[in-house]
Amino acid sequence: MTTHALRVLLVDDSQVIRERLRALLMDIPGVEVVGEAADVETGHAQVARLQPDLLILDVRLPTSNGLELLGRLGPRRPVTVVLTNFPTEEHRRRARELGADHFFDKSSEFDKLRGVAVELVNDTIVTAPRSALGGRR
Repeated sequence: MTTHALRVLLVDDSQVIRERLRALLMDIPGVEVVGEAADVETGHAQVARLQPDLLILDVRLPTSNGLELLGRLGPRRPVTVVLTNFPTEEHRRRARELGADHFFDKSSEFDKLRGVAVELVNDTIVTAPRSALGGRR
């Protein structure tokens, strides 16, 4: 069993979406939203400083995109969920290549994030499956 809260970082340029994510996640016992960022640079700094267990990442961000951030994190990144309004096959493929653990469409799969967080809190995901991405490497 996890002895500490699941530490979550939200990276999305929409304050409304970050608030919605925070409300969804804070309803889960054992989850702590430790930080938020609205752009790639702040997100990168927050990952380094806060060392979250779970990163929730939007694709489209000001001045750059979330997939660039994912690529910059390398293999020691937290479990990563890409949550986007632009669920193109190209974005999905690129997210998989860069190591995203899940890829969800904000408009139709937003609530799937809750299931991922609950599984992580319960330690049932040791190495997150890539069910939404076609299997783990």
